[in-house]
Amino acid sequence: MARRGAAMPAVSYPAPPRAQRRMRRASRWWERLPLPVLIIAGLGLMALLLTPLAVTGSVYAYCQAFGRIYPGVRVGVVDLSWMTRYRAEIVLGEKLGMGGEALVSDGARTWRVPLADLGLSVDPVGTAWAAYNVGRGQPILDEIDQMIAGLRYGWEVTPAVQYDPAAAQAGLQALDVQVALPPENASLVLQGDELVAIPGRLGYAINVEATLEALAADPGAPLSASGLRLALKPVPPAVEDASQARDQAERLLNSDFHLVLYDPISDEHRDLAVPRQSLAAWLKIEAGEQGPVISLDEAQVAAYLEAQAGELGEGLTLDGEKNAPAVAQAVRQGGRPTVIVGHLPTTYTVKSGDTLLKIGWKLGFPMWKLVEAYPG
Repeated sequence: MARRGAAMPAVSYPAPPRAQRRMRRASRWWERLPLPVLIIAGLGLMALLLTPLAVTGSVYAYCQAFGRIYPGVRVGVVDLSWMTRYRAEIVLGEKLGMGGEALVSDGARTWRVPLADLGLSVDPVGTAWAAYNVGRGQPILDEIDQMIAGLRYGWEVTPAVQYDPAAAQAGLQALDVQVALPPENASLVLQGDELVAIPGRLGYAINVEATLEALAADPGAPLSASGLRLALKPVPPAVEDASQARDQAERLLNSDFHLVLYDPISDEHRDLAVPRQSLAAWLKIEAGEQGPVISLDEAQVAAYLEAQAGELGEGLTLDGEKNAPAVAQAVRQGGRPTVIVGHLPTTYTVKSGDTLLKIGWKLGFPMWKLVEAYPG
């Protein structure tokens, strides 16, 4: 029994069920919104959900009613969206008919080539029919499914083409001139005082047979957005390793090679020592029966001679192309060739009191050469 004056413990009583429901309703914020706001929000949500369906239905109905190709339908890079079949025939004839081009690639480079060079000719009428029939002639749900796929991802139509293997073979062989990367033979490069062997590099060319097989399997591939991937085959260099020719090259570089430049006009001889670095640039490696052998690049020899002409003086020349074979032969045999110095044409207006001796003195030209040129 509690004693008088003692504090009574606090007692809590649960709220009545009706009060609990009122509390829960008060916690739902949307229930506090005015009714007009709820109606507008509901209508907006319905419109958001129904708009794609309405757009899809409108596109389907319009294309069916007016005979239009569905949007997103294309042939290669030619977009036929919304066109009539007859308009598509005209566009395909312009883009892919006579004079049409296809895309080919070797994986790193691309070329646009005439369709005729690949043995291809496109039938615009048949291709337009194929594009027009996308989303047609099927149950309505399948038609709508194709239309939606075209809208979302695009629909690639395979063109109706005729294929001529013989024309394609001739075209690929001609294209190989642009596509092929020639191999590079191994070489010897002078780095400082050391002769270093540089290995050869593979080239490649069109594998015509494999590419023809790919074309026969899918003649429409060159008209697609990615084009035709050319099949390639490796082309090995004639000389893959030049290390066996290093000793022969060293002997040539150590030969202390000199040229004699002779000016027949002035009867002057000049000695020209060819630097080791320049001589090394003349060397090239060729395949021999017993392995790689050293030869001389006459184009490099000619370029060197013509570059030296600028050091001779004004009006003096060296004919590199004419003298290169003799110089290359002298390097191989260890000789010392003579290269004739040429003179550019000179014009001189004779003045009163001039004599052949005076003219020759002014021009640096021997008098006896003037007498030979003008015996009268």
